[in-house]
Amino acid sequence: MASVEVIMTLPQAGMALVLDDADILSPTQVLGKFLVKQDDPRVVGHFDTMMGALIGEFAHQTATFLMLKKTDGFLPILTSSHIDLEGKVPAFPGDLLFCDARLDHQEGRSATFFARVYKEVGADTKEVATVSFSGLLASKRALLRKKLRAVV
Repeated sequence: MASVEVIMTLPQAGMALVLDDADILSPTQVLGKFLVKQDDPRVVGHFDTMMGALIGEFAHQTATFLMLKKTDGFLPILTSSHIDLEGKVPAFPGDLLFCDARLDHQEGRSATFFARVYKEVGADTKEVATVSFSGLLASKRALLRKKLRAVV
């Protein structure tokens, strides 16, 4: 479980960004896209495959995109995550990954999500991972105030 401090410290750009594009399909569903680049050191240094933690982060960022658009100023702070890679295919440099992320349930500021990460191989769709996760919706403004206080 990541703390608010860790989440606020991580940059949401550069090497921390694992989302190239996203299309909101409905108020509870978003489709994210990420091209695994040939020279990405996070992949090249990991047996030339995208590691599970990075696949999970792709799913998390896809769902965060949906929640930021849906809730105007609230973002999910990850509280738990389960990434299932068993029996799935690996993601290699050059693969275009898709993430179909759905908001399963929301009660107050608690939310649960399910995401399916896949790639297209010829005419087939191959599953890379499934990710189930939950989070608390936190005010972006409150997080920024807390971050500013920590700096001063």
